[in-house]
Amino acid sequence: MSDFVKAHGDSFVKALVKGVDYAGSFTYNTQTAREKRSLTTQMKEAGMCDSSVWAMNDKKLQEFHKPVKVQVGFHQCLRGMSAAIPIHGPSNMLCFVHDSFPTLTIDIPFILRRELLGYGCNRSRPIHVFKL
Repeated sequence: MSDFVKAHGDSFVKALVKGVDYAGSFTYNTQTAREKRSLTTQMKEAGMCDSSVWAMNDKKLQEFHKPVKVQVGFHQCLRGMSAAIPIHGPSNMLCFVHDSFPTLTIDIPFILRRELLGYGCNRSRPIHVFKL
């Protein structure tokens, strides 16, 4: 058995889930504890803490960013689609997620999830491996 494990590993791929993955995030850079507290208060007042992205909208995000006095970064990543597909900027990110993203054609699917199963393991309990 140990020779087999050395040659082939101790598990096999049971399933692959392929698709498209999009992530967009804002980074708020504060310099002091006071700035951090102020930003946190502003976020809570705007309803941005503990809320689902689906409850947000682009206008709400734009209104929130107007009075913010700290450096704001915006980062996004799209995997599983051609680089030729335009990704929207921060002012209409949520519109892209809600309206455009679900209608785009997947042309280079990305592996979103792998299910591994060990030899001799209980088949009803696969090992889930996530790496995004």
